[in-house]
Order: sequence, then C-alpha cells, then structure tokens
Amino acid sequence: MPDLSGYKLSFDEEFNSRSIGQPGTGHVWSDIRPEWRLNASADIGFGDSAFVDPSSGIDPFAVKDGKLSITAARAPSSIVGPGSWASGLITTKDTFAQKYGYFEMRAEFPTDKGVWPAFWLLPANGGWPPEIDVVEAYGTSDLYSYLHTTDKTHEAQYWSRQTTMLSGYHTYGVLWTKDTISFWYDGKQVGSFATPADMNQPMYMLIDLAMKKPVDGMTDAPKTMNIDYVRAYSLDSDAKAVSLDHISSPDGNDTSNLLGATSYIAPIVVAPPATTSPTAPVITAPVTPPSTVTVTTPATATPAPAPSTPTTKTVTGAATADTFKAVSGETHYDGGLGHDTLSYAKASSSYSIKANADGSWSVTSADSRDIVTNIETLSFSDRSVELVDSRVATAMNNILRIAPLSTQAQATTKVLAADMAAGGTLDSAMAQVTKAAAATTEVAVLSYQFFTGKTPTAAGMDYLIAPTGPNANNLSSEYYSALNVENRYISFAINLGTQGEGQATFAKTYGELTLLEATKLAYAKVFGMTPSDEKAHLLLDTVVGPNGMTRAEYFGEWAHDSTDGQGAKAAMVGWLLAEAASADIGVYAKSAEAFFTDQMTYGVHSVDLVGVYGKVDH
Repeated sequence: MPDLSGYKLSFDEEFNSRSIGQPGTGHVWSDIRPEWRLNASADIGFGDSAFVDPSSGIDPFAVKDGKLSITAARAPSSIVGPGSWASGLITTKDTFAQKYGYFEMRAEFPTDKGVWPAFWLLPANGGWPPEIDVVEAYGTSDLYSYLHTTDKTHEAQYWSRQTTMLSGYHTYGVLWTKDTISFWYDGKQVGSFATPADMNQPMYMLIDLAMKKPVDGMTDAPKTMNIDYVRAYSLDSDAKAVSLDHISSPDGNDTSNLLGATSYIAPIVVAPPATTSPTAPVITAPVTPPSTVTVTTPATATPAPAPSTPTTKTVTGAATADTFKAVSGETHYDGGLGHDTLSYAKASSSYSIKANADGSWSVTSADSRDIVTNIETLSFSDRSVELVDSRVATAMNNILRIAPLSTQAQATTKVLAADMAAGGTLDSAMAQVTKAAAATTEVAVLSYQFFTGKTPTAAGMDYLIAPTGPNANNLSSEYYSALNVENRYISFAINLGTQGEGQATFAKTYGELTLLEATKLAYAKVFGMTPSDEKAHLLLDTVVGPNGMTRAEYFGEWAHDSTDGQGAKAAMVGWLLAEAASADIGVYAKSAEAFFTDQMTYGVHSVDLVGVYGKVDH
C-alpha cells in the first residue's frame, strides 16, 4: 500500500448523503460540465451516452447503503441528443482541486458489454492537456491508466490485467508527486512514470459511467457503477485536513485505514493506527531515573421527483437538564444550559457525526439531518457519546491528538462539557485543553524545537503522544504517566539527544563542551539570555537528592552517563525546557503559547516555533 505518513486527508466523500447538482448550486459534486453542455439538463458526454442532471426527467444517481450508484439507461434523443444512453458524471471542479497528493476511489464496476467507467483528473484552470486517467475500464479485467500531456516524451499508457476486477469493490488510486506519478490497484503499485512538466498545477476529480458505441453482445438493460468512497490526501503543509466521515461500506468491509495519513476529526468508527511510523525518537526502553532520588512536582432510471424545500424544525431546551427524542426530518436541537441528552432510536453505526465550524455538530442518517448545539450526550441504542462544543473537540484533536468521539476522548469531553453546560466560556474550555497539553504535547513541541529546529509533523505527534498511536512508549503511555512533568522532559530529551532525530546536530554543537559550557549555551537558547558562570554553577551544583547528589550528578544518573557526557547534557536541556514551561518565561515558552493558539483551530505542525512565533520582547 502507498505510505501516506505525513499526509493529511484533504477530501473525503463516503456517500452517506447526496450532494450532487448543477454547477454553482452549492453541492459538493457538479453533474454537468458547462463547457460541454448539450442543453439545460445534459452534458454532451462520451461515446454513445450523454451525462444528465435529474431535471432532465431521468436521475442517473442514487445514494443508498453508503454508496453512490450511477446508472446508464436507454433514453430518447430529446434528452440525450445524438447519443442513445443517459448516464451520469460528477466532478469537484467547483469545490475541490489539489496539486500533488494521493487520490483514491473504491468502486464496483459493471461487467456488461460496452460500459466505460472512469476516474480521472483535469486542471483547475480549465486547460487541456494535461489529464491523469487513474482508471478506465471496459467491462473486462483490463485496467487502463493514462497520462495525457503536452510533453509527448512523457505521454504514457499503462495496462494491466486484474482478474479480480470482475467482481466486488476495489480501490483505484494515483500517487502524484513532483517527480513521479504512480498508479495503484487494491493497494499495490501497478505502474509508475516520471511526472510531465505540465502536471504541476492543481487538478480536480471526475468520475463517470459512459457507454461506447454499439458492440457485439451489448444489451439494452441498464448498467450500474457503484462507488463506496472517494478520498484525496495532501502532503502540503498548508493543506487543511478534513474529517473522515462515518464509514458505511456497502459490502461491510472496514475501509477506515488512512494508510498512515491523519484526518481532522475522527468519526465514531475510529481508524486503526498507521502501520508505518514517521520519523520520531526511538523510545524502545524508557530511561530509568536514579532510585535514590525523589523529585517533586439502482434499477431502471425513473423520472426525478419534483423538488421540495425542506423545513428545519427548531427544538430548544430550558436552563436545566433536558432530554430530547430525535425525530425524522431536519431538526436543530439547542439544549441551552444544563446537561442535555438527545436520544436516537438506532445504533450509532446508523449515523454520521461531523463537527461544524460554529461549534455545532451535524448528525445524519438515512431519515434525519440534525444540527446539534449545546447537547452534552447523544444516546444511541448501543452506546452513548459525550459531546462538547465542536471547536473544543477540534482543539483536543489538534493539540492532544485525541480523536473526538473516541473512547479515549470521553472522560475529558465529559469534564469540559459539564463546565460549559454550567455557563463556562469557550475561552475557558480552550484554556483547559492547552493546560492538559503541558505534560504531553508541550513536552514534544519544545523538545523537538530545541533538538531539530521544528515542531513535529502531525503524523509525528500521533506517534509521540496519541493514546492509540503506534508507539507503545509515547508520552501518554503508562511509563511517562508515572513521571512528573520535569522528569518527562528529561527522559524525552535524553532520547532525542542521544538516539533520536536530534542526535547528530546536538552532538555537533554540544559534544565537545563541558556540562557548564553546554548549560550556558542551552540556557541562552531557551530563555533568550546568557547566564553568568556563577548562575550556571548554581544551577548545576544545587543539591537535589540524598547523599549530597547535585543536579549535574542527577543528570548523569538519569542518562547513565558521565556528567560531561552527551546524555547528561541532553538531560540538562530537558530540565531547562521544563523550567521555562513551568514558569512561562523565555522565548520557547512564550512562542509555544502563540503556537498552541493557532494549533487549536488550524492544526499547525512542522514549523520553526521560535522563527514563526518568537518576538523580541520574549
């Protein structure tokens, strides 16, 4: 499978609901290409088929059981012009385009004679070429992928025979980078080419089911293509991650694996940990502190029904604990103050829960579309889920790497929700999230900044602190949880400075220095001022344990090293970072405050903390 460690999920369509319409109507997917419009309700299409909007009287689209079905059906020339079939096409031209990344569709293709399903990319600026055809198929086991480009030395076609294509759902993907474009089938690479010069611009996605001109064996029966999901991923640091929607695979398979990438917010079905770890400190055997020291702190297409305008009901609670029973249709539930519960009749797997930017949540199912505000508990037939303002949940995900709605999030969510239900402010709740990060995220952020010059990537943070991440010895583990914050910094710094990502740079700068010299240099970096020899001696010579053990000796004991060894110097750095964070002084601590403010909302990662957020007055 492609390794998407460091990538973000940038687009996700699980087809739990339908958002398809003509261009400019506010839907996720457009079903007409304006430049190829045949009439008010149709696109000229390909082959022997036109692509139609439901306003034509034929609806080629159906969303049911977590899949989109596109059906091609025989139709009169009054609808399809010179063609013989009415079918469907969807594009993200109005809503989503991306330069580079991984794009994947999971679909079930028809095997009838004459069918022509495709998944492809076109440039957002409207030009042609280039074009990337992720897959074209023709009812057989032949898989075709194409690169159309102005650079004829790079124009390419890849063909392979995939016998499994003839039944069931399969994934079709393209991994597009600055240097290469590779095609993937069911997680295996099937072809790779150098990236042409004109394929370095944002492109949008298209999916269609066309029909070829009459061929032997073609029947008049409708032909259907089923799509489980469409996802895109980006490695761009400026890209904003989106949430993975509720998984509702039509064939019952768990498709929540993001191949190592991260999403903005997790659904009820939580994705399993990535199988490939990002670069991170090697924390295989925790450092043991000195034992003597104590440190404190679809069938035939049918005419589309006449459009109707949905009516949204509003249900408002009192300033007490209310319990609401969800009903079908579109409803806005606002619980107000007090601990409020919204009860649903079905199991949680029947619903999609998504965070909205205004603090509310969207809860959707086959027969209801609800907006939920100031509701603290969602009660389903199989479980209950604690909710807090979605902006707070987003901050928890971005800073603490705890996926909202997950089991790990419930205890913290309940506390924060109770405070807000009692009248607490959004700012107060956000402050509590930042405070909770002091023993985990802040340790990783400040330490990584010192030893590598940047904060960790999003995938790195998952590895370093996520309770469900792939690293058993992360900062949320049982081992680190038993340490006070000061000793967490010390242990983490020893790992980074002696065997992790910062080892070589740290050795080059501090390796030949004495502990005293290293302390003065590190102090200046962390606090923004150089201490005198007298102050540096005071820091190192202070007795911190029994039998007259000094702080310098304590650093050596922690690192199982001499007091002038690299491990002891790394321990010293960890202690300085802990002191700066605890006292909230110095350029590192002050820069972290501004960083966390941005990280709450935007999920900022892999930046030069001091370079971006540092100020002269720090």
